[in-house]
Amino acid sequence: MKVRQYLTTAPTFHNRPIATDKAANIACDTRVLEALERSMTNILAETGFCHLLRYRVTLPDDSSESNKTFRKAQQEVVRYCMRRKLIPNYVAVKLDESNSQFDVAMFLDGRTDAKNDNAVLEKTKEIFKRKVELHGSDASQCFVQNVPIQETNILLYDKDDIDNAFHEGSKLAQTEYRPMGRTLFASPKK
Repeated sequence: MKVRQYLTTAPTFHNRPIATDKAANIACDTRVLEALERSMTNILAETGFCHLLRYRVTLPDDSSESNKTFRKAQQEVVRYCMRRKLIPNYVAVKLDESNSQFDVAMFLDGRTDAKNDNAVLEKTKEIFKRKVELHGSDASQCFVQNVPIQETNILLYDKDDIDNAFHEGSKLAQTEYRPMGRTLFASPKK
């Protein structure tokens, strides 16, 4: 079942800047923006500041159950982060139902060393490859890559940093004007 998108071309969402461009026909899906705001608010309420880590997961085309594979692997990534007290909150979007690419924005506890971001990314690669192999697909076709952020792994301390991170995260919500939505994954509501 396809989900209807609610799009906005406004330059802000709840007084935070977002990556829209009305002239270029670039809008943002408000469901994704709400999930981003909830994830960021949850971790900021708990820790006071956080890291933003973005990555893209590409699963093999022959992975017929890519949503299920993604969900299980992402849950394992979250457990890995929890064991390291990184308090993960994430939002992920499947880019298109016809392929198996997922964009992820993960907020991690900012009180820890930023070096943890690379360890999380490496462990994420390992977890996804293992899950793909378990489903009988070719793990060499599974890719997890860091999505460069203007300021690498933004550390949120004040309102400007939070606004920059929200703007960066809102790129997950970008979409062309189309009536049908993309699949959204997010940390459970707290």
